[in-house]
Amino acid sequence: MFFFGLIIIAAIDFLYRGLIPYDNMEKVTGTIISKEIHESHSLKGHASFAISIQTDMLPYRLGIQEGTSRRDAYDDSMNTILENGKIYTFYINPTYPIIDGVIDRVSRVDYNGRILYRHPEVFNIIFSCAMILVGLFAIIFSEIRYYKVK
Repeated sequence: MFFFGLIIIAAIDFLYRGLIPYDNMEKVTGTIISKEIHESHSLKGHASFAISIQTDMLPYRLGIQEGTSRRDAYDDSMNTILENGKIYTFYINPTYPIIDGVIDRVSRVDYNGRILYRHPEVFNIIFSCAMILVGLFAIIFSEIRYYKVK
């Protein structure tokens, strides 16, 4: 039962992160100094790619997740859209920590008032709601079984 409670708490946190409006995010306007693609591997060996961006306004780097496709990360990504030396506005989700000098959640990128990138928060919201329901059903089911056994 404790495990299902932890699932619900984690799902509520995930849901909260997905529902933060852009007005409540840290808005940083700055020039891109450099950018590079980072590849990381899970314990099972699956690769994922992210773009790491250094601006003139922040002491840490900004990260944009690009997914698991090498082609998407190098050819069809924000890496090809964002250019060094240009001024962009980044919306940073304040609920994510800075790890190894990189904050991993840029929620939106604007250039001259036009939205270039928006992180798809719909998945976070749907996944969180599903996990909350699974956790609640599991707790209810375990309670019903417990009282039937007694």
